[in-house]
Amino acid sequence: MTFVNLLDTIGQTPLVHAPRLSAELGCEIGFKLEYLNPGLSIKDRMVKHIIQQGVREGKIGPDTTIVEGSSGNTAASVAMIAAAMGLRARIVMPEKVSREKVDTVRAYGAEVIMTTTESDPNSPNYYPNVAKRIVESTPNCFYVDQYMNPANTDAHYAITGPELYSQCGGQIDLLVIGVGTGGSATGIGRYFKERDQLKVLGIDTVGSIYTEHFYTGSHGEAAIYKVEGIGEDFIPPIVDFQYIDDFEQVSDKDSFLAGRELARTDGLLLGGSTGSAVAGLKQYLAKKGGAAAAGFKRVVVLSPDSGVKYLSKMYNDDWMREQGWL
Repeated sequence: MTFVNLLDTIGQTPLVHAPRLSAELGCEIGFKLEYLNPGLSIKDRMVKHIIQQGVREGKIGPDTTIVEGSSGNTAASVAMIAAAMGLRARIVMPEKVSREKVDTVRAYGAEVIMTTTESDPNSPNYYPNVAKRIVESTPNCFYVDQYMNPANTDAHYAITGPELYSQCGGQIDLLVIGVGTGGSATGIGRYFKERDQLKVLGIDTVGSIYTEHFYTGSHGEAAIYKVEGIGEDFIPPIVDFQYIDDFEQVSDKDSFLAGRELARTDGLLLGGSTGSAVAGLKQYLAKKGGAAAAGFKRVVVLSPDSGVKYLSKMYNDDWMREQGWL
């Protein structure tokens, strides 16, 4: 098959069965492998949708610079798609992101601005705030703004949700999704819930505010955590909690160990957020008395990215020992 351009290769990622994990947990578990997008993550879908919308609306021209603040995957998608379209990109990233992600963004020719890893969204050094200041002070910029832009959620409702629904014939009992910006959980969750009575399990990380806010309606201060791409220190306006049934909050250690185990048992070398999803699924099923008791026969885990992006961290024994996790 021949594609007209790189953007046409985004999407139609496979849904893959994990036989040994399925046998362990007593239900059929499939992973939606989003690292098989050209930018190696699910963020390709959302960025493509937002940028193409910007072009249609006349907000992006040949001399426009695309700006975004990102913890890594969105940054790579913006840099890749900007390069494919002949546009410039300027990306703000926090220091906690893996070296592989930073090098990937630079490899596409994007300008990278590093800022401190902040857990306070009101800090001037918080990476979305730095990106916003760049847009406000620089002419001819387009701000992707993944946390605030409803097109993030729209992309997953219009594209990812129908694709996954078709792949599984709508026959899912439990959908497990890590919640970062909330775009995929809200968009896919909405699509499925309009058609079937499945449950959506949101995966959060210890240090994030999502779980507390979901169950109590309020939250304390966030703390810094190591897992990238999920969790949050504020509630993005695009998140709609009515499409999420429960949350499980997972520690960094449990996330990384679960991800490493999945690579060894089922050959799936995936990112830390997928490790969080596996660990969170195990916690959730234990609380329910197991998959059979909960009535879960088919489970799908949305897997946002590849473990190749974390070889210097969660898959590096020395780094894991430095954290006290091996």
